Amino acid sequence: MIWLPVIVKIDNMLDRRQFLQLSGLTAAGVGVANLFSPAAAAPSATSTPSTGTYSADVAVQWFERLRQLVRVTPGFSPPVAARAYGHAGVTLYQAVVPGMPTHRSLAGQLTDLTWTPGGAIERGQWPLVANAALAEITRRLFPTASATELAAVDALEASLAGSLGVDVPSLWRRTARLRGYAVAAVVFEWSKSDGGHQAYLNLPSGYTPPTGPGAWVPTPPAYLPALLPYWGRNRTMVPGLVSRTLADPPPPYSADPASAFYAAANEVYVTGRTLTDEQRAIALF
Repeated sequence: MIWLPVIVKIDNMLDRRQFLQLSGLTAAGVGVANLFSPAAAAPSATSTPSTGTYSADVAVQWFERLRQLVRVTPGFSPPVAARAYGHAGVTLYQAVVPGMPTHRSLAGQLTDLTWTPGGAIERGQWPLVANAALAEITRRLFPTASATELAAVDALEASLAGSLGVDVPSLWRRTARLRGYAVAAVVFEWSKSDGGHQAYLNLPSGYTPPTGPGAWVPTPPAYLPALLPYWGRNRTMVPGLVSRTLADPPPPYSADPASAFYAAANEVYVTGRTLTDEQRAIALF
């Protein structure tokens, strides 16, 4: 029963239905040591063919679905959308990295990500793992999406699952699905501590912006509160990334028409008053 602590850890992240499915697999004698071994464990060359032997169609379809969700789900401003794309990407990579013998797990490389379920699986399952992982992380990252959009997420998962690995035994298909769910659960739990969890709600509501020349002020027509005022404090995925990638500072605030700041601000102002239809569509999106 050396795997029991791992099952307990996963149980805290999966819903009851998923955990009961996982329990059924263990009772049936599935190799959970493979399913939940450390992510850095070397995959079996005989049982785990390279992910490169499969099409990228699963990933492409899921990221198209994410793009649609970002477009229509309230609160998914560009920073929030970028965070969602990032965690979906980490989930996909961690779900299938044992099938990439020349690649390393991101556990131990990304900030505070210490572990995700790893180990080898039987042949023909990587698309099934990717499908389940991306479906589950999408549901968790977009809980406020409309019922129609969430139904589309479930429908895409079911459609892909029905067309993938049709020659794979049903028990292996369930193993692949639950592996994907487990990886998504761990990555989502990790994401909750980065400072951007539930940022689509535009919290905190009690933020008081600074005042004075050059300071931000609410703008018409809605005079909305400051968007994500503490976003700059979020944990970066890569340790030390900010110090190595800082852009040059902006020009200092100035109301002098001859200054660099005034010229830049005036360019935005003039452009905003003469937008083409294409520019307006880009800005709104």
